[in-house]
Amino acid sequence: NVMLDRDRSRAVAVIDPFHCCWADSEFDLYQLDNANGKGYGLLERYAQKMPLSEDFEAKRRFYELYTEVAHYHDAQVEVNLEAGVTFEEVNEQVTSKDVTNLRSTMRQGDDSNVAAKLRNGETAIRTGVGNNGWSRVEYEGQTLYAVSSYLTTDLGCQTPAEEPDDGFKTKFTPVTENVTAKDVTNLRDRPSVEEPSAVVIQLHNGEVIARTGVSEPGWSRVEYNGQTLYCISSYLEVVE
Repeated sequence: NVMLDRDRSRAVAVIDPFHCCWADSEFDLYQLDNANGKGYGLLERYAQKMPLSEDFEAKRRFYELYTEVAHYHDAQVEVNLEAGVTFEEVNEQVTSKDVTNLRSTMRQGDDSNVAAKLRNGETAIRTGVGNNGWSRVEYEGQTLYAVSSYLTTDLGCQTPAEEPDDGFKTKFTPVTENVTAKDVTNLRDRPSVEEPSAVVIQLHNGEVIARTGVSEPGWSRVEYNGQTLYCISSYLEVVE
């Protein structure tokens, strides 16, 4: 449980999660449950002659895991991050539709494996598209992974501007066009005919104003003399 500085041959740290103070007589007892030991009940026999500590079960599991990790590290096994995933090999430039996390592994849930962020307009080289919804990319000399749907090969793609929050539940799709009233229509301070909605002014046929948004419930958002107002879409017509 002692970490050594190989260059200086001196102890630099002690792994002592259970405050064993440099040594623990129970360190190797997990071995008694390995192989045929469980069948012969070696651990139980030991415990009959030498009572186990209160936290032995936790220590046993930790020491067993620690030993396995140490063996794995010493074997210098190379981890295959793409095991079980089929990649279509490609070679293309991509950018982010907005801001995309580039991760060291194909795992979401937290940011512990986020190595970089790809922003709209910045580019990376995509070298593979996985059948699990992930892309393999090369970015600043690193091989990283990103969710494929967050990327695009359209390098001219721009992140849509966020709609201003007007405080209403009605959501509008942005448009840019001139409209007038088919006859006379009320322009209101909110997209509703129910109180506390109030009529601010009436728009008459021939008066042209700018429409900046339309909603599925049938409302239009318009600009009138510097004010953002609302009216029922079916009462308007587009002016070419």
